[in-house]
Amino acid sequence: MTNINSKTFLLVSFLIIFIALSGCERSPDIKSTKNFNGINFSFTYPGNWKITEDVYIGNIRSITIESPGAAIVVIQEWPKIEFQYRTLKEYAYSISDEAENEIPFGSISKNSFKDIETSILSGEIKGIRETFTMSAFSEDIPHIRDTFLIKSKNNIVILLTQVATEDYKMVEPGFANVLNSFNLK
Repeated sequence: MTNINSKTFLLVSFLIIFIALSGCERSPDIKSTKNFNGINFSFTYPGNWKITEDVYIGNIRSITIESPGAAIVVIQEWPKIEFQYRTLKEYAYSISDEAENEIPFGSISKNSFKDIETSILSGEIKGIRETFTMSAFSEDIPHIRDTFLIKSKNNIVILLTQVATEDYKMVEPGFANVLNSFNLK
């Protein structure tokens, strides 16, 4: 059963994720990266991207990084005791279900999921790639959302990336920059 913190947190996350259907995307500036150095983790991100949100909802920390267009990276740090999902798959499906229920306009359809893998400083991590189509105002925009889960002694960290499919190849180096530099302390 989802508690109130989780529902509120998911709702805020989805509103951030679905703010823009499309944007004028630009290549990530990975030659001039910025550093984020927090208490429990650190990472770098492209110089032309910005952290637009760094909030706590209860004990859950959420950091949102946005590209100049509509690509986003969301990093969520959960205390293990509050993370009620048993698996990454369960979490990814929950995000997808909540997005369909909470989108303020339009609809989401044609969801498919597949297992993926990537590297971070501490090694390989498994993830789930969701492809889906967002429809609004008579326009269908295919998207890709990748979700990764990292466990530490006391916390669960979710790394989520999302972008319109047509912009994926352009922004993927920016996503890789954040993911590959992510370091749990």
